[in-house]
Amino acid sequence: MMVRILITSILAYVFAILQSTILSRLIPITPDIAMILFLTLAVRYGSIPGEFSGFFVGLSIDAISLAPFGFHAFIFVLIGYLAGRFRSNLSFNPILLPVTITALATLIKYVSAVLLSFFFKLNLALMRYFSLQTVWELLGNILLAPLIFFIAFSIYGSADQGRGAYK
Repeated sequence: MMVRILITSILAYVFAILQSTILSRLIPITPDIAMILFLTLAVRYGSIPGEFSGFFVGLSIDAISLAPFGFHAFIFVLIGYLAGRFRSNLSFNPILLPVTITALATLIKYVSAVLLSFFFKLNLALMRYFSLQTVWELLGNILLAPLIFFIAFSIYGSADQGRGAYK
């Protein structure tokens, strides 16, 4: 399990770097692929792996962003926990589940960022309340979520069958 968490976290970190450097210059709307990747882990294996992966991904984003260290880690741990809790409460629909969880995670990301900024009196210009960019990111995340969930679940399924340990 730890190997899956590390591989997913490293892959999400690579996508976080690509999002902030290359993709943001190529396309005006950059979906949060890193968040969607650790959401797949949380939905597949539960809240504890989701929390660990969210923590690692959040710390890596904190390392490359202007936000205070631990800002994204806290938000992504919360999102990983909540997404992992959805695992037992929802039946898997290849379109509806990824769209719903990703939309909720995106909204939680922005709401918790605003609350943390307000609570700790952070003046983060990058975390505006809700702008048009937030809506575009939400739509981009929703459109990419089913594809990323399908690919990740196929890989996780192959790894589980290879080890003979499906949870």
